[in-house]
Amino acid sequence: MIDHVAIDGAQIPLRFGGPAYSAAKDEVALTGQAEDIFALMRDGAWRTLAEIEHNTGHPQASISAQLRHLKKGRFGAHAVEKRRRVTDGVEQRAWEYRLTVNEKVQMILSGASQPTEPGQQ
Repeated sequence: MIDHVAIDGAQIPLRFGGPAYSAAKDEVALTGQAEDIFALMRDGAWRTLAEIEHNTGHPQASISAQLRHLKKGRFGAHAVEKRRRVTDGVEQRAWEYRLTVNEKVQMILSGASQPTEPGQQ
């Protein structure tokens, strides 16, 4: 299992939802899943759900849901790409995913100066 990390640009606490969601029962577990998956995937490497499961210990259905969450504004508006895995030139049945961290969010979190419009100070 990997260490939890904060998700760049995400609102704290993370806001999950859905008809079966109970903050009292689910918030801690879902936040941990999202942070674990972000920590692994922020390196930009392509991974299948099985590979992410192997590295994080979280089930593939949860990983898929958390990757969708990471695309939402309240989770940082990160880019998540999906493609078929190709091995030795042959397209496989497995899908692989890559996270690209939202650079604008990183600039804001690091305290970098924001671009201004002409005439603004």
